[in-house]
Amino acid sequence: MRVGMLAVFTGLTLTCGTHGNVRLSDVAPDTLFLDVEESMRARWDDITVGGVAGRGAFGTVYRGKWRGQAVAVKALQPIPGSKQGGKHMAVAVKALQPIPGSKQGGKHMQAAASRWERDPASGACRAYCALRQELGVLRALRHAGVVPLRAVCAAPLALLTPLAPMGALDGVLLQYRSVGSRVGARAGRRLVLQVARAIEYLHASRTVYRDLKSENVLVWAMPTPQEAAAAELSPNPVNVHIKLGDYGISRIAPPSGTKGFGGTEGFMAPEIMRYNGEEEYNEKVDCFSFGMLLYEVLTLRQPFEGHEAVKEAVLDGARPALNARVSVMFVDVDLQ
Repeated sequence: MRVGMLAVFTGLTLTCGTHGNVRLSDVAPDTLFLDVEESMRARWDDITVGGVAGRGAFGTVYRGKWRGQAVAVKALQPIPGSKQGGKHMAVAVKALQPIPGSKQGGKHMQAAASRWERDPASGACRAYCALRQELGVLRALRHAGVVPLRAVCAAPLALLTPLAPMGALDGVLLQYRSVGSRVGARAGRRLVLQVARAIEYLHASRTVYRDLKSENVLVWAMPTPQEAAAAELSPNPVNVHIKLGDYGISRIAPPSGTKGFGGTEGFMAPEIMRYNGEEEYNEKVDCFSFGMLLYEVLTLRQPFEGHEAVKEAVLDGARPALNARVSVMFVDVDLQ
C-alpha cells in the first residue's frame, strides 16, 4: 500500500520484475478513486486554487474554482502552487497534504510540508486513509444541513465541497462581538434549529459528528448585526442558512458506539476526555458540543474562554455560566 500511495502522489512508475512497468489503475484502482463515479472525480489541472479558507481536522481548506460552481478544496497532501483566474467553479479546497510552491498557510503549512519530506510514504498513507474515512461519511449523507461532496481528487489528495459565501460561523459571531451587538432572538432560533436538525439527521444515520463548533458551521446566509436588530421588530422571515462541514473525525458507528479521541477542547464531551477515547461512547457526545455551541451563540465567547485547565474543569462538572445580561431567547425553541 505504501508504494502504491507514493506512486499516486509523486508520479513514480510501478515496476514489476515479471511484467515491467504496470499501470496503477490495473493493480490498485482504489488509490485513484476509480470506485467513485466519474462525474465526481476531479483532475488537479482543472482546479484553480486561491487563498486559505480554513483548517480542518486533517487538512487545510483553500478557496478555489472548478467547473463553474463555487466549492471549497480540502487538500490532504502537498499541492502544486496556486493558480489564479480561469473559467471554473468557485470551490473550497481541503488539502490533506502540503502544497508545493504555495505561499499560503504560513508556519502551519511549512511544518506539514517538512513532515511529508521526512517520510513521504507514511504521509501519503495517512492522508489517503483520512480522505477515505471522510469520503465514506460524506457519500452516505444527504441533508440540507450537511455540506455535500462535489468531487475527490487523487493527486494531490483533495476533497471538493461547496464554498460557503459567508465563511464559518465563528467569523460571523466575531463581527457581532466586534460591534458590541448580539445575535437576535429570531436569527438565533433559526440558526440553532438548523444545527439541531442537521445533528438529528446525522444521528439517525448512525453518524457521530464529534467536532461540532462554530468553526465547522458554514454560513450561506445570516443577518448582519444591524439586520438582526431590525429583524426583531419586523414580521418578515429572517434569512438564515447554515450547513455542517468537516467530517474528518466523524464516524459511522454501530449500535454499541464508537471509540477514539477526537474533538476540540471546550466542546469535547467529558466521556471522551475521561478515558482518552479508549472506552465506547455514542452520539450523545454531540449533545454536549451542541450545548457549548449554544453558549457561544448566546455570549459570543468560547466556552471556558480564559480558563487554563479546561479538561479538569469539565471532568469536575464545571460548565460555562450565563449571566443575567444574556437573553433567554432559546428557551421556547420548538425543535419538532
